Amino acid sequence: MEYVEKVIPATTVPHNYSSGSMDLARVWSKVGNKQQVEKILQPIAQNACDYMSWYLSLPNNMLIQEDDDIMYYMYQLHNCIDLLQEVKSNYAVE
Repeated sequence: MEYVEKVIPATTVPHNYSSGSMDLARVWSKVGNKQQVEKILQPIAQNACDYMSWYLSLPNNMLIQEDDDIMYYMYQLHNCIDLLQEVKSNYAVE
C-alpha cells in the first residue's frame, strides 16, 4: 500500500470516488491504518458535501432535475461515513 501511495501520489491522481480511492481506503482500513483512511476519504467526503450544498442552493424546479446527481453524491458520502465508522474515526460524526 505504501508503494501505491509512493508511485501514484494524491498530488498526481487526486483522491476521488471514481479513481479507486475508496478501494484504497478499504485496504488501509483492513490493515488498521485509520490515518490513511481519513486522509483518503476527507477529500471525497468534502467534494460530495460541496456538490450537495450547491445542488441545494438551486431553485426547486432545477433541483428536481438533478435528483440522480444528488443521489450519486449522497451515496459517496454514505460510503465514506460507513468506512470512517468502521475505523472508529471522529470524522464519522462531524
